[in-house]
Formats: sequence, C-alpha cells, structure tokens
Amino acid sequence: MKQVRNTYVYIVLLSVCITFFPSAFSQSYKDDFNVLNEKDWVRWGDYSIWKVENGYLKNWIQGVPALIPGPRATPELLQFKGLHGPYENIDIRVSEDEVIQRQIKNPGYENLKITVEDMVAKRVNFGIALGWMGESRTTPFYYLFLTSYITTASFNGWGGVSISNKRLLELDKDLDKYWDNSSELETMEIRFNSGHIQWFANGEKRADFVDPNYSPIEILGFVVIGSDLHVGHAWVDSFKISGPGLSVSPRAKLATTWGQLKQQQ
Repeated sequence: MKQVRNTYVYIVLLSVCITFFPSAFSQSYKDDFNVLNEKDWVRWGDYSIWKVENGYLKNWIQGVPALIPGPRATPELLQFKGLHGPYENIDIRVSEDEVIQRQIKNPGYENLKITVEDMVAKRVNFGIALGWMGESRTTPFYYLFLTSYITTASFNGWGGVSISNKRLLELDKDLDKYWDNSSELETMEIRFNSGHIQWFANGEKRADFVDPNYSPIEILGFVVIGSDLHVGHAWVDSFKISGPGLSVSPRAKLATTWGQLKQQQ
C-alpha cells in the first residue's frame, strides 16, 4: 500500500512539474523538408535558389562576378525562425548608400542542439551558421560549421560581400580545390551551451571549445557560400533543433507530425 501511495505521489509531482515548469524539459522541432514551410525559413541574399524537392532542402548558387581577377565568394543564409519568441529588427549597413533590415532572435538561444542528416555540397561551401550581433549591434559575427571545415566569419551583409574568417578545424586537407570538389556528411550535430560548443561529424566529436564572449545565439540557419566561377549545388535531408526552454509553436509541432505521418504511409 505504501509503495502504491508513493508511486501516486510521484506521478502527481511529475504532472505538476510538467504543467508549471515547461522550460525545464527539452522540446524539439524537426523539419523533414516534405514541404518548404516559408514562415519558418527566411532568406538572406539574392543570388541563390532555395527549394524543397523529393524530401530534401536544395540550393543552387552562383556568386557575383568579381571586379578584380580571381574567384569571389558569395555567402547567403536561410534563417530559421520556426520557434515562437520575440524578434528584434536590426539595420545592417552593406555599403555607404545601402542598409538592409533583418530580424534576430531576442532573447536568443542559450542552450540547444542542432542535428542535420545527409548534407552534401558540390562546388560550394554549405553548412550551419550560428550568429551573434555582439556589443556593437551592427555587424553579425558567425561560427560556420561546413561540410569540410569550421570557420569564423564577420559579414557586413549577405550576397556579394567580402568574408573575413579564420579556419578553426579542417576535415578536408585539399581545401585549395574546394570550389571544384564535393563534400558530404551523413550527420552533423552541434551542441551549444552558453558559449560552450561541441561539434560532431558522422557521430564523431571533432571539436570542443568555449567562447565566453559568444552567447546567446541570435541568428541560426543554413549558410551557403558560392563562387562566381560556376553554379554550386547543395542539399540536406533533415533539420532538428532541441533544447530546454525552446518555445515550439503549434504550427511547428503540426509540421513535424505531418512529416512523420507521411513517412509512415
């Protein structure tokens, strides 16, 4: 009898915790890319095509022609906005005469895990971008987790702009020819906790470091960096974000369930 009573008390306490403290439990959103949920993804840039086709998110890009001899890199972003929460309008000065307005998550992500499957890049760099506006609130700073390497980057805009970066980890040692090569990962996983970043490629931990100045994440999405030399192509099979305190909208939950139902049919 005592054991039954203790079990009952445990169930009641667990129910109360779930009801009144939802932020303590991990929530998740998964996009299997059966359809492109346009309200969940926002495009930054003008030189690429994003399209959902045959269960994959696909991208085609050709960079802006360079004014001086040599290849020019053109970065673009598909920002994820599928979770509820307030967003802040920001102005990014691209040139002396041009300012673009974008939105960032405020408050940002403090603790999350991102998992993607079957990520392929052909004649292009492709991966996940984690962005932060910093104290200046003028120019986003990014960690870019690409299929071939990890790098840092600071952009004054997206589409036909210069990149300043520092490579942190290289998976492909023949990077001088990456514009002509293809690279792929079966799985990529990024774990972020208040500036502590862990990066897994194909199930193996490849990077584990702390950036105390980089938190929280205010911009999150897929990044593609093309060249003006040719058309690049990239695709990915699925995207999942999870973590404690994530506010998942009913629309996001419906999209996840619909994707699972379609797979079971």
